[in-house]
Amino acid sequence: MVIKADILQSEKVHKLVRYGVLLALVVWLAWMLSNTVWLFLSGPAEIPALTRSMIVIDGGSRAQGDTGPSAEQVAAWELFGPLERAAVVEQEAPETRLRLELLGVFENSDSDLAGAIISEQGKDGELYHLGEKVPGNATLEEIHADRVILLRMGQREALKMKELALSGAVEQVSAQRAYQ
Repeated sequence: MVIKADILQSEKVHKLVRYGVLLALVVWLAWMLSNTVWLFLSGPAEIPALTRSMIVIDGGSRAQGDTGPSAEQVAAWELFGPLERAAVVEQEAPETRLRLELLGVFENSDSDLAGAIISEQGKDGELYHLGEKVPGNATLEEIHADRVILLRMGQREALKMKELALSGAVEQVSAQRAYQ
């Protein structure tokens, strides 16, 4: 009988502890929910002080048609650290005198995947990659959207694509679309 009374006593204690923990959780959850609602309704407690280095954009005083800060202003903010500009100087190359035709180009940021289809006049075209020899004892040095730069006897020469844009034969394809 004493054992049964102890079991009933311990079950009552466990039940009381369970309800106490449940009540504490409900009170805590109600308190958190009320703080969240109060924060959304009233806003932050302190307004940050403005300094001279801060950029202030007033959304209410914009003139119609004003789209906000310019691209130069955003670039000057240096959001991801200082910008290191590469000195890329594109030199104009004279038209090549080789009897070659540029049939197509494959631009890619990975130079191993970039290539150009070049043919000798009257022959089938072949795919050449950067650094490879092309007919006429020239080397493929650069690939652009409308031309390639060949290096022949130490001189840079341009081989331009024929005017195919009017016939609809030229198409620029993004990398995402090309691999789908």
